[in-house]
Amino acid sequence: MAPLQSSPDNPENKMSTLYGLLVGEVENNDETPLAINASSRFDVGRNFANKYWNALMNVATPAETVAKNDLLAVDHWMLSRVVDATEKIEKALGEYQFNTAVEAIYDVLWRDFCDWYLEAIKPTVKESPAQQRVLLTVVDILSRLLHPICPFVTEAIWPHIQSFTNGNIDGVELVAEELVANSSWPVLVNLQLDEKIISSFEDVRTLVTAIRGARASQNVKPKRKIDLIASERIQSLALEHTVVVSSLASLEKILLLQEDSDGFAIFIDGETALLANMLDESETEDNATRLIAEIAELEKKVAGFKGRLANASYVDNAPDHVVQETRDMLAKCEAELQAAKGTLA
Repeated sequence: MAPLQSSPDNPENKMSTLYGLLVGEVENNDETPLAINASSRFDVGRNFANKYWNALMNVATPAETVAKNDLLAVDHWMLSRVVDATEKIEKALGEYQFNTAVEAIYDVLWRDFCDWYLEAIKPTVKESPAQQRVLLTVVDILSRLLHPICPFVTEAIWPHIQSFTNGNIDGVELVAEELVANSSWPVLVNLQLDEKIISSFEDVRTLVTAIRGARASQNVKPKRKIDLIASERIQSLALEHTVVVSSLASLEKILLLQEDSDGFAIFIDGETALLANMLDESETEDNATRLIAEIAELEKKVAGFKGRLANASYVDNAPDHVVQETRDMLAKCEAELQAAKGTLA
């Protein structure tokens, strides 16, 4: 490491490095200012490592043994994602497809574990030793999967993982050593998960994603509690997973759809549901102005896509996948237009 480095804006200007300051070879002054992080990629990496590290903060007294019947739906789902990721990463590393391995570990750790699992278990994990064991086991497995790509952080966190009392989840084999580098690859072939429960949680994710999208599109305040008014099937799903759905989507009530129900329309697997109490009176007026402009823009897009598909030359000569993309975009815009008009009415 060098005590000084060239400025990316002007190579003739020098900047102090953190190493140079620590060893006392340079000073932070106007002539040699401290070099700072100039790339957003460092921020992504830091946030990634912080999320991974902070996951253990929810672990206090994990249960020693967890059986299949002790698992909640979100636990079944997360463990299934870990199983899939382990298979993908093992195959990718065996074929020297390191980019595929990196993508797989990023997806399971950031998108599945951080974005969904950690958020979903917030209301329950502190009071559930069984779920704490699942959380600890998932972090343990992810550490082993991540180690070939991120060795230093995984070795730093490994003693913390091993500091908790030994325990296991039925069907999970994890042989630990003092160093994660010497520990075995996770063996998950005997892990028995309920595919029906996993599918049910995927439906929950679809529902929550639709509600979150509607909240974002309508500029609903993050802490505002809203009501879900849905068909019997969707209401039953939401009530079955009421703690997770209410927490992730900030719901106050989960009601059955009636003929006179009113609210913002969302579409979930071909069914319409409504969201109510999203805005107060002043926010509603501002939102109406925005919706009028949005409807006008969507009508232009719909007309454009319809005109393109009405052109026989385009349909006959364009590649099939391009024509299909146009049809898909038309259907998407028509659905958004219908929802916007329904909300404005």
